[in-house]
Amino acid sequence: MPQTFFLKYENYRLGLRFTIDGSMFQFEHCVEPSATDEVFKNWNGLSAFQQRLLQLYGRSDGNEWLLRLTQHLLEVAEREYVTNSRRRAKKK
Repeated sequence: MPQTFFLKYENYRLGLRFTIDGSMFQFEHCVEPSATDEVFKNWNGLSAFQQRLLQLYGRSDGNEWLLRLTQHLLEVAEREYVTNSRRRAKKK
């Protein structure tokens, strides 16, 4: 049975759904959470998401893509957070 995770965007009801089914995975962008999703909120939830994936799938060689993927998501989120913070500061 597939595992579904939902990363909720900051200040929005929409987010990113990440589905893992065996060795296959899929992203859905700008969707609403479903009742079966494990939800992680805001950019801070990305590190919790990464820890959850490690808890479920471990650090074996076959799962290195999970670590790389979540690390990349964390880096993108950090850049986005900094960019948005600067925009908000300029508006003040």
